[in-house]
Amino acid sequence: MNLDTQFNQFEPNARQRRQERFLKKVTNTVYDYIYEGSWSSQYLEYALALCPQLRPYIQEMLVEQVEYVLENNFIQDFSGVNVSKNSAVKKEDLRGSMRVAKRVEDICTQDIAGLGFALKTIIPLPNVPCYLYRRGY
Repeated sequence: MNLDTQFNQFEPNARQRRQERFLKKVTNTVYDYIYEGSWSSQYLEYALALCPQLRPYIQEMLVEQVEYVLENNFIQDFSGVNVSKNSAVKKEDLRGSMRVAKRVEDICTQDIAGLGFALKTIIPLPNVPCYLYRRGY
């Protein structure tokens, strides 16, 4: 899959918007996967935003997810519409089967950066005080 081929068929302004939308969808997929099933999504959001030792792992997960999407030709049906098949996927089906790269799964199930827990966790994590939640990030 060649992103240039996919995006260059559009006018420059539309191309930029589509590229941004593609990256946003990749990012949302990774973050949604992390938060999915968590009892402590606010704490995870706080840690992901403010722990500099997590940034290399986040970057690796995003790069791995982009490669996964491209290798598996998910770009056409990433939004739920497969242009080549002229079909739409039901929202329930999309939400029920989040497709993430194996490396993303692996990183999320390890105790990375010495946090003492995995990002993909169901254990209760500390509460984020209201005065800190979404302040500065």
